[in-house]
Amino acid sequence: LYRLAEFAAPNLSECRTSVRCMEMLAVLDDLEAVWDKLASLPVAALNPGQVLAVLDRLETQRRRQPALEHALLHHLQAQATATEMGAKSWRAVLAPRLGISATDAGRRIADAAALGPRRALTGEPLDPQLPATAAAQARGEIGTEHVTIIRDFCDHLPADIDPGTAAAAEAQLGGLAGGLTPEGLRKLARQLMGYLDQDGTLDDEREHARKRSLTLGPQGLDGMSRLTGWITPE
Repeated sequence: LYRLAEFAAPNLSECRTSVRCMEMLAVLDDLEAVWDKLASLPVAALNPGQVLAVLDRLETQRRRQPALEHALLHHLQAQATATEMGAKSWRAVLAPRLGISATDAGRRIADAAALGPRRALTGEPLDPQLPATAAAQARGEIGTEHVTIIRDFCDHLPADIDPGTAAAAEAQLGGLAGGLTPEGLRKLARQLMGYLDQDGTLDDEREHARKRSLTLGPQGLDGMSRLTGWITPE
């Protein structure tokens, strides 16, 4: 725990020697000040249309934040290992530091792996694994639910789909997702999967056997736990 706290706590003395770090902290100070000012403004004078306009702008900013987090997580993982940070996994590093669940930490790590900037072994920058989805998120057009649907779609593409077709499908979903609700995107993804998987690969017994699972959730205050999962048609 001491080792984790040592690495997790901001090293201000080191940061003061880094112009880039100080610049980022200064921008965060400005952001916090602007947010405090925005939160202090009265909302009672707004009519329903104005309220929706403000909520729309806030949602865009909410959706843009993970794009920066992806870059930060990639940089963090490139600089150190979870063991060096005093934990057994990156989930165990992030969850207590950010005050989030291990499940949420795992989702953020997986999203960063799919949507964050990458580098080749030789050092040159590479596009994200899901470039269209990453770009849409950076513009604030899609949220985490959209990202989860597109990632799930790509994870379940039949193995014999060629890389070019898979990339085109991701580009289509990433480009259209911003104009759809998650429910609408899920329907579109299902239709596109049906077009790509005309032989019914996803409906065969091997796919069902691969996907079937049961997950026991954490206990609630009453001691009960939620059970979720996938069961085969049989």
